[in-house]
Amino acid sequence: MNPEITIITMTASRPREFANLQAYIQAQSFRQFDWLVVKDTDIAYPKPIAGERRIQRKKQQGELHSMLENLRLGISKVQTPLIAIFEDDDWFAPDYLETMV
Repeated sequence: MNPEITIITMTASRPREFANLQAYIQAQSFRQFDWLVVKDTDIAYPKPIAGERRIQRKKQQGELHSMLENLRLGISKVQTPLIAIFEDDDWFAPDYLETMV
């Protein structure tokens, strides 16, 4: 089945929170999604799960962290009609995507 929605997550330096988000995404009752993770740090993260694509964005010199630039890059890669933004430290009920779609 083709995905109906792309989840975009921008993350940096929060592997523990990100691992929790992976569990929330795996628990979603709605399964027709792509998950695009834009990461701008070299810190080790948990292994990708099924349906997860990662983009490593290189920060510009002097840039601390830019959620906006990460989001722009993620949006430019979306190929579905719908987008959901899941931050790496948020909690999502198992029926969240199903309800929103």
